[in-house]
Amino acid sequence: MTGAERTEREYQKARRLVRDFKKKGYTVHMEPHGAQLPEFLRDSGYMPDLIVESPDESIVIEVTSKHSVARLKELSDVSETIERQPGWQFMVVMTNARVPTGPDFPVPLADVDELQKALSDLLDLHNLSKKTEGRYSHAVLLSAWAIIEGVLRVYLYTDEHGQRQVRSPHSLVRDGVMLGFLELEDGEFFDRMASARNRVAHGVVGEKVAVQDLESLVQQCRSLLSGGGRSAQ
Repeated sequence: MTGAERTEREYQKARRLVRDFKKKGYTVHMEPHGAQLPEFLRDSGYMPDLIVESPDESIVIEVTSKHSVARLKELSDVSETIERQPGWQFMVVMTNARVPTGPDFPVPLADVDELQKALSDLLDLHNLSKKTEGRYSHAVLLSAWAIIEGVLRVYLYTDEHGQRQVRSPHSLVRDGVMLGFLELEDGEFFDRMASARNRVAHGVVGEKVAVQDLESLVQQCRSLLSGGGRSAQ
C-alpha cells in the first residue's frame, strides 16, 4: 500500500508496529523500496507497509482496514509468494477490531455480566491459590483463559444470528493481534499462556505455571473486561 492510499488509522497502527518490533531488536523498514525489498518482491508490483528482520526471521507486514473479497484474494496471492521463500513470513494486521470472521462452529453468546461474575470468582480463587502456595494454580489458569476466550469471542467474532464462534486458543490470540484488538506484546504473552492452558487441559498435570504469569493473566482479564482491548483505549 502506498502512502497516499494509507488512512490515518492505518498509519498510526503501522507506527505502533514499528515501535513494537524495534523494542524487540528487529531491523524495521517502513514503506520499504528499492534495495530494502527482497528480490522476490521487487518486480511484483506489491508494496508492503513494513518489513521487519531479525537473525531468525523476516516478516512482510500489510496494515489494512479493507476486507473485501477482492482484497483478501490479492493478499492471499501475496502471502503464497512470500511464504514460499525460506525464512520469510507474511502478516496482515487489520485496524478494525470487529471484523467478522468465518466460524469454526457456533456457540451461545458469552454474556458480559456472566463474564464479570466469572472474574469475581476468579479473583477469589486466585487469592485462595496464593494463600495455599499455588495449590490451585491450574484452576486459576483455566478459569482465566475461559474469561479471556469469552471476551475475545464477544469482540472479535459474530455472525448474522448473533452467535459467537469457537476458535482454537492460538487462533484467538493471532486474530486478536491481526485485527488490532491486542497489542503485539500482549499477544505474545497470551500465546505462551495458551500453550500452558492446552497442556493442562490435555492432562499434563505436572505443568508448572509461574506465579508472575498467573498474576499477569488475572490482571489481563480485568483489563479486557474493563476496557475492551488495549487498542481500543
